[in-house]
Amino acid sequence: MKKNIITIISLAFFTVGSTYAQDIQSILDKHFKAIGQEKVLKIQTQVSTGKLLNMGMEIPFTSITKRPGKAYLEMDIQGAKVVSAFDGVKGWAIQPWTGSAEPVDLSGPDLRPLEEMSDLNGAMWNYEEKGHQLELLGTEDLDGTQVYVLKMTRKNGEIFHYYIDNEKYIVVKMKFTMMVNGQENEIVDLMSDFQDVDGYLMPFTHKQAFDGQTGMSMIYEEVKFNEDIDDAIFLKPVTSPANE
Repeated sequence: MKKNIITIISLAFFTVGSTYAQDIQSILDKHFKAIGQEKVLKIQTQVSTGKLLNMGMEIPFTSITKRPGKAYLEMDIQGAKVVSAFDGVKGWAIQPWTGSAEPVDLSGPDLRPLEEMSDLNGAMWNYEEKGHQLELLGTEDLDGTQVYVLKMTRKNGEIFHYYIDNEKYIVVKMKFTMMVNGQENEIVDLMSDFQDVDGYLMPFTHKQAFDGQTGMSMIYEEVKFNEDIDDAIFLKPVTSPANE
């Protein structure tokens, strides 16, 4: 359960036919304008604090992202400090429930949420340069709201679906699959409570479901941009000889 929480939070994500190519770019242009992407591009660091609500537990968290491609996540789970980080090349974590306070390396599916989190611009910005492919599947009704459905095939083969409000042009839902404890899970992220933070419109509430079952809620309480962050926080702590 604790590992699932770390994997999922790290978190809160081809060739198209000529008929839809222009529509996709138009949708993206309106989306980036709606959320204030020009402000995002000027952000060097993001520090967020909030809480996770899961199975009766309230878990405080702090997440830090810094250009280029660094991420740090700290949570307090029942009095235990849980940390995971990505320095732009390597990932690591401290997981007290393993019985050790020593950092362990992260790779593969365990590292992917941190890599995702480290991209301040978001996967859709310059998606072609990142090696991703995007397809417009059409529109559908989402609880009374008409949304565009965009399917992204990531460079690594992962599939993400983005649901964009066709009036406000904000992403209100995201669907993707993720390996959790060796099993593939479909995750749906519903986003709400959009707030303007220094010109950037972002969701402060994420409600997630796993394989159709209600999962956790992630609620941001404060978000700060361009704070001074020492790169050392992202680096794996050096193991002392006595603990090797």
